[in-house]
Amino acid sequence: MIKINWLVPYDIKTPNDIKNANLASIRLRSALFLNESFKKFHIDFNNFDTSVKFDYIFVAKMAANTPELQKKWLHYLNLIKKNKTKIYLDYTDNHLINDNSPLNNFYTKIINDVDTIITSSKKLKEDLNNIGFTKEILTIEDPFEIEAQPPIKNNNNVFLWFGHQSNVHYFIQMIKNWPLKKNVEIIVLTSDIGHQLINEEMQAIKISKYISFSPFLWSQPKMIEASKLASGILIPGNSRDPKKNGVSNNRLVTSFALGLPVAATLYDSYSEFKEFFCNIDNVNDFAGFIADPTRYENKLDRGRKLISKYSIATIEKKWLALIN
Repeated sequence: MIKINWLVPYDIKTPNDIKNANLASIRLRSALFLNESFKKFHIDFNNFDTSVKFDYIFVAKMAANTPELQKKWLHYLNLIKKNKTKIYLDYTDNHLINDNSPLNNFYTKIINDVDTIITSSKKLKEDLNNIGFTKEILTIEDPFEIEAQPPIKNNNNVFLWFGHQSNVHYFIQMIKNWPLKKNVEIIVLTSDIGHQLINEEMQAIKISKYISFSPFLWSQPKMIEASKLASGILIPGNSRDPKKNGVSNNRLVTSFALGLPVAATLYDSYSEFKEFFCNIDNVNDFAGFIADPTRYENKLDRGRKLISKYSIATIEKKWLALIN
């Protein structure tokens, strides 16, 4: 039986814990290996016993502010590579070519221990190729993480924002630049830390009197529940930010799967869907979206027809092909 070990930046009590990880790059990638399609393999998470001979080691996204964990991973990989174990780096953020990233040093070191880099977007692969990395580089995208829901046709001035705490900065910038004087409610789904960051920032900026907030902790069921109350989904960002310019399309395709019109930053990985959502960074277009998101319902229906190639079943096949 093929043995696989995933290194994930969590203390795992049970493997199912990673299905609820607040990092989408863990939920949508490492956690796939708990699904039925992978039952024919022996799957471990964070097994640092060097006497165990694994066929494949997958290195998931490292979390920031974890110096001891970084040392542990580097030490383990340095030892395990002597067994000629195939080591894959699952690379979902632009740390290697972003000198300002707090994880740049870790990724610069770990690159010497891996055989292959797996990127979550073609843009990330392109960026690594352009600076001359000689490692094998493959792309396996993120899936949308829910079953496609029936289209929702509300027009109630309620909007949904969901995201990891690392995306709070872009949420705050959106609020600062809010384009329309119209009473709206924004349902905010993020972590405890994300809500704390938002509360701190809100005290420092002048919030439009037209905007109210409904804060909730993110969970997959809560995301689906909240989407049924909203008229549209908001995905603000910054395509010029080196940390984000190679972002995967998971938030966009998941939003399409939720069945709501979307206003989003036009990242490279979003470009194949650019006709089907509002460019949130175009002030006039975004103001029109807030005024009447229903004008994007027909575009949404067309965009939803294209997301099947990012289903869990389809993405699982790519991981299985890699192993087999």
